Amino acid sequence: PTRRSSDLPSGLPTDEAFISSLRALLGVPVAAIREDLDRTRRSDALFEQALVTWMVEEQGWTHAPAQWDAEVRRTALISAYVFVTRLMFYQALRQAHPTLSPLGVAPGVTAPVARATLEAYFSEARRLSGDYETVFAWDRASEYALHADAAIPGWRRVMDHLSAFDLANVGYDVTGRLFERLIDPHERYRWGQHYTHPDVVDLMLSLAIPDGSGKVLDPATGGGTFLVRAYERKRQHARRPRLRYLPRPPSRA
Repeated sequence: PTRRSSDLPSGLPTDEAFISSLRALLGVPVAAIREDLDRTRRSDALFEQALVTWMVEEQGWTHAPAQWDAEVRRTALISAYVFVTRLMFYQALRQAHPTLSPLGVAPGVTAPVARATLEAYFSEARRLSGDYETVFAWDRASEYALHADAAIPGWRRVMDHLSAFDLANVGYDVTGRLFERLIDPHERYRWGQHYTHPDVVDLMLSLAIPDGSGKVLDPATGGGTFLVRAYERKRQHARRPRLRYLPRPPSRA
């Protein structure tokens, strides 16, 4: 069922209502992912080795056998975060490509069916847009996010929630703020994962590209705030009329 406005937090700006509701909804799939990953890795040595390889080689984490609980929890959080941002991007892309199928999976489907369904959606998005191969890649994070049957009802509610919002009216920094809310501050500090507030980003850009010219490189982009705000600064400067300085006419004696 589609979420009604009465189901959403009242008295909050659209962005805050969206993030607060989405964060609450993500609690169900995150818990299911965590439990499933822990149970599966304990019973399947190959799965456990693949999980370690993903953590170390793809995520750059340091694996410590004594820290399995924390590492599984982190994997569940990161997988859910990555996957929900892909769902958000898909919803936003549908505005430019209305022929894209609406997000959703049928009630009662198993995890393999849900994975096949959403992988087909992402493949369609890549084909119609001719772009975004990285955004809609079906990688191990997507596999972990949809590995547990118990996570699928939670993901169905998340997709219903996304369809209730016009993402064009949600702020550009929603991804970064969702990340800030989803990952515990102590854990973000421990792993060096930091989110820069947009006001600080704008201040830094005012010093880096004061007139809107020049190139901007953000090699460690997370929510993309630096790049999005840099683009906006360049766009605003491009709209301003250029001042023309005419030579002063010679004075008369």
